[in-house]
Amino acid sequence: MTSFVIMKRIMSFLAYGNVVVAFSAAGMAASWMALDLSVPINYPLFVFLATLASYGYMHLQEAEQTQNTEHPVLAFSLRNKRYLQWQTVLAFIGALMVLTQFSLPLILWLAPVAMLAALYPPNPLIRKGLRQIPGAKLPLIAGCWSWLSAVLPLVHLTAVDSLYIVWGGVQHFLWIYALAIAFDIRDLATDNGRMLTLPQRGLNKAVYIAWACIGLVELGILVEGLVNDHNWWMIIGRLIPLEMSSLALWRIRRKVDPLFISFHVEALPILYAILMFLSP
Repeated sequence: MTSFVIMKRIMSFLAYGNVVVAFSAAGMAASWMALDLSVPINYPLFVFLATLASYGYMHLQEAEQTQNTEHPVLAFSLRNKRYLQWQTVLAFIGALMVLTQFSLPLILWLAPVAMLAALYPPNPLIRKGLRQIPGAKLPLIAGCWSWLSAVLPLVHLTAVDSLYIVWGGVQHFLWIYALAIAFDIRDLATDNGRMLTLPQRGLNKAVYIAWACIGLVELGILVEGLVNDHNWWMIIGRLIPLEMSSLALWRIRRKVDPLFISFHVEALPILYAILMFLSP
């Protein structure tokens, strides 16, 4: 077995086993710490564990209901069902242990995201899950991510004004919305046509919308940097992952590579957090 094959298997395991997405969500929540905001380390840890548990639950539920062996993530979930079950349970227990360290208001504000995650895949209350509601998939994903990674840290864990909270939520929403379009392109062959995802309405149109979202975030970062007198290294560090997102969408429009989307594109928020911390 060549080193390339081994590396590809490791990447597949990390991507389809929900590890990369969990680190990405935690990285976005932790990135505020680079701006000297008082986000404690246990909050990104909670986001990591909660994301690992939520995605494990959602993928296992959907894989069990659909028995889909064509979708790369669901096929992985079916092949590694026992491992993902243990990983999901342990991550859920860990998230609950960290949750006990939070204040009651923060716990209550986390409840809507937990409810949406429970109802997102097929479930006893909504047979096909919230993801099957036409046009709901992208807003649900981007909304939950921005709520966890921006709104709650800025509202409950720091002392910033309301305008900055709104901007933080919008920034993360637009970027995740753009990245999620890449995943909808990956799922184009397996998603139910009645879901009316953006790529189902036109692949090129969906990519243009993603580029517009990224452009708005980049413009906002430039304005924020000038207003708050951020150093240019930090501004450039925040812009690099966004530009890489745009380039990734250009590549995806030409060739859909599920592993590239699930690993490299999914990992861009991790790079964002790293560059934020490395900025002077």
